[in-house]
Amino acid sequence: LDVREHVFTSLLLVSDLGWILLLPFVNPAMLIAVVVFVARVVATTDRTSRPHESTSWTATLLWCVGNSFWMANDFANDAPGGIPLGIGHPSPIILKCALYAAGTTLAAGLAYVTWYFIHLRYTPEFVAAAANDAPSDGGESGRSPPSTNAFKGPAFLPNVLNVKSHAEYEGISTALWIAKDLCWWSAVEIYPNSVFLEAVTVLVAAALIAHTVDAAVLTWHNGDLIGFVNQATLLCWVCSFAIWCFGEVFFEEFEDDMPGDFTFLTKPPSHPLNLRWWASWVLTAGTVFFFGFWAVYACLVSADGSRDERDEAKEPPSPPVETDRLLPDVNRD
Repeated sequence: LDVREHVFTSLLLVSDLGWILLLPFVNPAMLIAVVVFVARVVATTDRTSRPHESTSWTATLLWCVGNSFWMANDFANDAPGGIPLGIGHPSPIILKCALYAAGTTLAAGLAYVTWYFIHLRYTPEFVAAAANDAPSDGGESGRSPPSTNAFKGPAFLPNVLNVKSHAEYEGISTALWIAKDLCWWSAVEIYPNSVFLEAVTVLVAAALIAHTVDAAVLTWHNGDLIGFVNQATLLCWVCSFAIWCFGEVFFEEFEDDMPGDFTFLTKPPSHPLNLRWWASWVLTAGTVFFFGFWAVYACLVSADGSRDERDEAKEPPSPPVETDRLLPDVNRD
């Protein structure tokens, strides 16, 4: 069980829920926690023995930092109080710098993960690491034996990039996430009403959704319940941001003013094409599903541990061993 994946999912779920609802008391703290957590994972992942994971987490860190700049710009323009933490509404020059920093960082992350797929994974260091991982490749959660859960390719999608391990397969998800956000950023912030960018954004978002469905099916076929729950949550997350993306790209004129609290969920939108409202509900459902599962799982594990302790307490003590029968009779001639 790779706990890092699930901790990352939990932190980013809460952070992005705070972003889509523009919650000033949630998003900044959680986003800082996400960036610090991913930076720590990057720093502690052995680049020699686990180069695939190190590359994926590094690209993820660039993606998180890029979204941080973009989030700051979004809060400044749409949130009633501006950017949280007392920053408020900076000057247009600062906001423009933050906006371009977001695009530059996202582009750097996409370039890095693209370089991984076209070159790095074929280098001797990466090939040797993949060969060493193959006997113990345990799937999305890394806990199943290789005989039942070794990577055999995508569940139903064509293996276009010829990925041969779960690390490479998850790298596709990272690349698609960054590409979708970069296309979204370009179509909304830099070249609005560009038909080409709108079409590319739709295609990349559709590819990301299809890949996430494939990953969920793959974990289900492997009998990996925890991995399936994580992928099902990510599917809600992907769909939520795809809906929000389409709303900003195609129907931005129907978006309502953001109150900056949970009343945005309970108040029906003024127009059905306010897709940010629908997206917030999809993300809320995924968040409730994810944390609900882990709450039930923790209760079951706790109950199972208590039952084991009671069973051990009920076991009768072992009878004393008569040691005198086991010792030689030294008085016997």
